[in-house]
Amino acid sequence: LLAGTVSAQTITGRVVERGTQAPLPGAVLRWLGTPVGTATDSLGAFSLARVPATNRLIASFVGYRSDTLTVGDSAT
Repeated sequence: LLAGTVSAQTITGRVVERGTQAPLPGAVLRWLGTPVGTATDSLGAFSLARVPATNRLIASFVGYRSDTLTVGDSAT
């Protein structure tokens, strides 16, 4: 589960477990079709700059199904 905001050319948010809302530290986020990405910190927080034209973000974490999100969604 991913929730966050888009400000200018930066997206920030947290990756949490859907049922418990527990943070997922070390979850990987990357822009679809690019090698650009980041991992979440110990609180599940992340920040990614330079939102590409495709504005599609892939979130993955070991043991969970990957999710593709469109940046600009209020929360997914």
